[in-house]
This record gives sequence, structure tokens and C-alpha cells, in this order.
Amino acid sequence: MDKEKKMLLPYDACEIDAIEGWLDEQARDGWRLESVDGMHFYFTRPDDATLTRYRIDILPKKVPDLAERRATFDDLGWEYIATLFDNLDIYAAARPDAVEINTDEELLRQTVKSYYRRRYIKGNTLLLLVLLGIVLLRYLLFGEFTPLFTLLVSSDGHLFWLVPLWALVFIIGLVLDSRIYKGVSNRMLLHREFHTPQRATVRKVVRYTVWIMLLAATIINTTQNSSSRERHHLPFPHEDYPFPTLADISSEEGANREYVLREQRYSLSDFGWLSTTISQEEAEAAGDIEWVYILEYHDTKWRWLAKGYANELLRQQDDAETVTVEGYETAHYWQDSGEEHLLLWNGEKRVVEVAYSGEASLRDSLPVFALS
Repeated sequence: MDKEKKMLLPYDACEIDAIEGWLDEQARDGWRLESVDGMHFYFTRPDDATLTRYRIDILPKKVPDLAERRATFDDLGWEYIATLFDNLDIYAAARPDAVEINTDEELLRQTVKSYYRRRYIKGNTLLLLVLLGIVLLRYLLFGEFTPLFTLLVSSDGHLFWLVPLWALVFIIGLVLDSRIYKGVSNRMLLHREFHTPQRATVRKVVRYTVWIMLLAATIINTTQNSSSRERHHLPFPHEDYPFPTLADISSEEGANREYVLREQRYSLSDFGWLSTTISQEEAEAAGDIEWVYILEYHDTKWRWLAKGYANELLRQQDDAETVTVEGYETAHYWQDSGEEHLLLWNGEKRVVEVAYSGEASLRDSLPVFALS
């Protein structure tokens, strides 16, 4: 027969009565609590095990003399065992006539509710700081804050694999927190009847499910991130190329060139979520690049995403000129650092970006981008 075991705490730290009931159940089965590490409880089964009770003392924010406090409980017949989450001292009855630690139901309820609120505020503040830290780290690494729609459509879209799952986990957490708070507010805590083996099992299943979901999201995110920048180069004859080519703008620069369709399927778009980006890039270099022609074609999953992305790009250009391109609801043209730019949105799920720095005029070539 095993003499040692480790168990995961099945209840929230605020459910004092349930934890005490759970520990008492372990004692009835012959197990003695030896130590606590995080949410892991370590038990031994001594040969001379005696039935004992476990009680929890909720420490206030400031304890003038913790050693004296524990000595007082020792005098009352309680042996200090361990501390859970830095705020909950766990005691075992050292003798059968040990005086109960908590005897006032209303005082215990108010203490538990106050502790719950402290933990809730602390936990959410920590979460907010982590999120702000991630945003700040990105700014420090890249020198700018990438707008939301640009993140969704760009190769960083893989980061948003986690968003629906984070939201689901957060909602589950809110529901559980609400039920926990309501429970400790309404039930008789001193009765210690909330714990049952079935309830403990359900709690464990919920907790493991949430952890598995987060682990799965992390694995998927990592896998998709590694392939999110994968590019497929597909050669196309000029006459079959599905987008305007350099030859359509400048026959001289585009003469006798081999055309390649570079399809970038970012992680989320592989599952049909966000967008498929198709890029055509051409450049002529003689030492430094003399001219470039870049066309990026985005087919998004939703109209709001295409519209939001187009508007986001447009807000970054103060001198964008409204032009007309057949087949597109909005079209804008501007120049920046020696390059001509064209931004097109068809009013539905398609956005086209064009950048050109050759000798011909992109402004004069607008008809070649018209949709038939």
C-alpha cells in the first residue's frame, strides 16, 4: 500500500469550508497532510494514523507577529502544517479537545468574502499588467504599435489563434468566480458540508479541461507561427497571370520577365478564418534597388475585416487622393518616399495594395486594375 501521495487542490482558495471538508476526508482515509506547494498537497499514511481535523486561518493583510499568532493556536491545540497561497494557514488538531478556530458564522463569511475580493482584484490586476507588458514589449522590439486590423491580416495574425480561447477561458473563470462567491455568501460555512467526492471530481475535470485548452492553443499557435511566413512560388505565363503585372504598367521594365505568383497563406487563413494574401514582388537592382513593384491582394473571411484594414491603412496617409477604379467601392492614391501607392477595396472582402517606384506612372495606369 502506498505511503505517500500528491493531490491537486480541487477547490478555489476562498472555499474554506470545502477545503477543510476535503482535508478531513483524507484524514478519515488515513492520510496526514505534510506540506503544500502551490496547489499541490502532499500526504503520508503513517502506521499510527489517528483521526484529526483540519482548519484554516485566513490571515489579515498585515499580521503584527505571525509567530505569536501561530503559538496562540498551538496553545489551543492546533498544530501548524503549511500555508496556502501566502494567506491561508492550515492547522491540524493536535488533540481531540482542540478548540475550534472559527465559531462565528457571520464573521467567517465576511472574512472569506473580503479575502475573495482581495484575491480577485490582485489576480485581475496581475493579468492586466501582463497584457500591458506584452504590448510594451512589442513596442520596444519593433518601435511602433501595430494597429489591430493590420495584425489580423498580416503574418502576425497567428497571435489571434489564442484570442477566442482566452475569451472562453475568461468567461469560464467569470462564471466559476460568480458561483463561488454566491456559494460562500449563502451556505453555512461552519457545517463544512459543501465538499463531496463527486463535486471534487467535477472541479478537477473543469480545471484540467481549461489547462488542456490553453496547452492546445499554445501548441497550435507555435506550429502555425513556424509556418505562417511560408511562401509558395508558382510560375505563371504572362497571359495567365491573374493580377496586373509590371508589363501592364511599363512594357519596357516588364519585358521578357518571368512572372511568379507568391501565395502567402498565413496561419489563420489556412483554416479559413482571416485572409489569404497573395503578393507579387519584382525589383531591378544595380547595387541599390532602382525600382520595385509590389502587389498584395487580400481576400478576407469577413467584410468588416477588409473594410477595417483598408480604413486603418488609409488613416495613416494624410495626403491620400480619392481616385476611381472600376469594380472597387473605394480607391486611393498617394506618393511616399519616391514610391507611388494604390489602395483598393471592392466593398466586400477584397483589399489590394500596390507600391511602385519605376519610371512609368501608376497614377496613369489605374484602368489596368479595374475588375472585369
